[in-house]
Amino acid sequence: MEGTTKRDKAQTKQKILAAVDTILLKEGIEGIGVNKIAKRAGISKQLIYRYFGDLDSLLHEYISSKDIWRSIVDNAHGSSNGTDSRNLQQVANYLLERQFDIFYHNGILRELMRWSITDKNNIAIAKMIAAREKVGIPLVQKIDKRLGLPGCQYGAVAALLLSGVYFIALRAHTHEGTFCGIDINDEFGRQEIKKALRFINDLLFEAAEKGR
Repeated sequence: MEGTTKRDKAQTKQKILAAVDTILLKEGIEGIGVNKIAKRAGISKQLIYRYFGDLDSLLHEYISSKDIWRSIVDNAHGSSNGTDSRNLQQVANYLLERQFDIFYHNGILRELMRWSITDKNNIAIAKMIAAREKVGIPLVQKIDKRLGLPGCQYGAVAALLLSGVYFIALRAHTHEGTFCGIDINDEFGRQEIKKALRFINDLLFEAAEKGR
């Protein structure tokens, strides 16, 4: 009986999380609410409160299950043992290109990004942002320490490049896909964006090496 109860709980929670998925993709963040989630999942809204506590806790668990920034950074960080510039350069390029690919192809992550930009009061979003910062900072600091860029920190450069990645991915799916003459919805155009990310990042590393 206990095993059945746990299985039923897990299945119900999965239904609820899947309902959030559907609502986000169809209606965006504006459609998120306990009543709509319960209706989409085909359950009583009391089960949402029973299994998650409140809407913020539900959204926190949902966002944690969808945001793959931690796994990307963990994989990259695991490959960046030591402080060899060439290795760190490859890791930084991987992070930038991987983020672009994922955000371009994943509508849920794009919607969560849009949410993080437009809603400064949501607790779940605030936790996601804080978690991302906590995960990413050690790697950025390692790169910054190795490069020793004169005049700026690598974190500032990474912030500009990543924000560009997010904006381009959002722009491709919300307006005409052409931006600065590059068709982002065309494979060739996306490859050009990734080449540009590598080019900028490589210039920084090469300049740092020449300055030693």
